[in-house]
Amino acid sequence: MTGAGRFRGERGLDASLMEAMHRTGAAMGGVYLLVPGQAVLRQAVLRGMPDEFVSMWTNIPLSSALPVADAVRDNRLVWVSGQEDMARRYPRVTLVLPYPFSAAAAPLTDGGDRLGGLFLIWAPEHSHHLARRERARIASVCRRMADVIKDAGQPGHPDLVPRRPRVLPGPAPMRPASAADFVENLPGGCCMLDLEGRMTFVDAAGAALLGRDRADLVGVRPWHALPWLDDPVYED
Repeated sequence: MTGAGRFRGERGLDASLMEAMHRTGAAMGGVYLLVPGQAVLRQAVLRGMPDEFVSMWTNIPLSSALPVADAVRDNRLVWVSGQEDMARRYPRVTLVLPYPFSAAAAPLTDGGDRLGGLFLIWAPEHSHHLARRERARIASVCRRMADVIKDAGQPGHPDLVPRRPRVLPGPAPMRPASAADFVENLPGGCCMLDLEGRMTFVDAAGAALLGRDRADLVGVRPWHALPWLDDPVYED
């Protein structure tokens, strides 16, 4: 493929991704392409992504338990309705990105040839259902993306696979979870003390286990807020 052909192909993929995000209201999106001769998907273009996507999932085996890999491998649309659904079906994703969001992944195909996959991510405000019109728009964009890939190289071979993904400017990524957001997703309760022994942080689960409001705990030494701790047994 000539340099001009590759450039046109890249421009076509970029434009199609931006269209998919605009027409569905997705906050993030990306395209993976199947590496020729390998059962590996590689990021080609991303928009609105946090650094975790770029650094951790540049290349993923087609056998991976990830939405886009399932979509390409099984040739079907994959819809993940929210954080609980993601944790149940794709726990690896939840460990890296413990944020509330919904996601869809769809295959890019040319007849019987697998070319890659599109994925889109929505903020928590999105419905837990993927509307029929959104499914239709995703399918339409995927057909155009497949045509771009086919026109750019050999039929059935995605010659647009880059060494590094292109990251497009666009809407700000969804707010990364703070440490407090992350802790709230862990089992059990958590608290943190400063060097003077005062509690500087207590999560909701920790406060519930202690039977006190967080406002009564933060800034106070545990044995002052919880009289039953003022005992040599706990001190030892």
